[in-house]
Amino acid sequence: MTNRKSLLLITILVLLGAVGFIVYIFLSGKEVEQPSTQFELPEGQDMDRFFDEAEISSDKQTLFTSDRFRRISERPVAGYITFASSTSPTSTKSFVRFVDRQSGNIYELRENENVPIKISPFTLAHVQEALWVGKNSVVLRTLNEDSIIKTQIISLLPNGEGSYSTDRTSLEDDIRSISTSHSGYIGYIRSSREIPEYVLWDNTNKKIISTTILPIFDMNVQVLESGDSIISTKAGKGVIGNSYKISKGATTLLPFIRKQPALEILSNKDHSLSLYSTSDKSGQSSFISTSAGSARMSLETLPEKCTWSSLKELYCSSIDQPNKKVSLPDDWYKGKIGLSGSMYKIIPDNIDAPEYLFSSSDPSNPFDIIHPQLSSHSRLYFIDKNTLSLWEYSL
Repeated sequence: MTNRKSLLLITILVLLGAVGFIVYIFLSGKEVEQPSTQFELPEGQDMDRFFDEAEISSDKQTLFTSDRFRRISERPVAGYITFASSTSPTSTKSFVRFVDRQSGNIYELRENENVPIKISPFTLAHVQEALWVGKNSVVLRTLNEDSIIKTQIISLLPNGEGSYSTDRTSLEDDIRSISTSHSGYIGYIRSSREIPEYVLWDNTNKKIISTTILPIFDMNVQVLESGDSIISTKAGKGVIGNSYKISKGATTLLPFIRKQPALEILSNKDHSLSLYSTSDKSGQSSFISTSAGSARMSLETLPEKCTWSSLKELYCSSIDQPNKKVSLPDDWYKGKIGLSGSMYKIIPDNIDAPEYLFSSSDPSNPFDIIHPQLSSHSRLYFIDKNTLSLWEYSL
């Protein structure tokens, strides 16, 4: 009998404890933290460039049009290029080519057409990044089963009207930072060695330089249309941020922008103008640098949200400072926050008077604009970081 009473008492106490715990959870109103669904790349990879894999429910490419906006792809894209091509002796048309992020297929949309067509005869799943090297070549970075980033150059070989075969060239697996130019150059930094190595390929997939560079882990490269390259180092504890220029075919780093604390730099075609951003306790600041020095812009932005025109005009999406305390731009790179604002055209000689184009924070079109490009037919293309879909805006 005593044992039964003890067992009953223990049971009652357990039930009371469980009820009390449930009541505490409801009364406290505390949110239970959900596990992160963000996909983490291996340590040492260029994680800032990659975004979470988005779910795709349909193979159908549908265009959305609203006023001056047009959605080119409703599915996530890994990268794109816009270019003009002659369609007759007296006329040219704009083309857009993009890589579907999930399948790796390449699509093309011609001016005044409404349906993108698939032009690649292959599928390459889970493309993390697509960097175009001219209209017929693209660098694809994919994640394999061993969580290693594989990098390949895919060349489109025309077989006839609208028909292509492909040729593939594999690059090294230890690429830390990579950049391409639409004129056909590929530059990247290898980081597996004790002293990093910079490699530049030309438009025939031939190495033209290979040289060791500064032993600093946080580095970024931008290849210019001329084949010259800008390598920037990130400021940190005991390290002053600087940027350097390597001329095509040379192996010596020459100073470009001194004491520049930003890792990302966006230079125009002849590298006479450069945009970079910095972050401190007062917020985000953006600068345009020339041979005469750097001037602070009146709007805040990031190089990933801007593009230079052939007339040396700068098209940028501004960023609205978040209300909550965040670390910019790191939290944006990691996908923790979005940064919307408005698109402007800036004349470097008058940077305090940007020309307003459209709002990217409008509730009907809440864009987080990245990687804008201008076409020769008064169109501005960009990727919405929220959905990784590709959009067109008529200027």
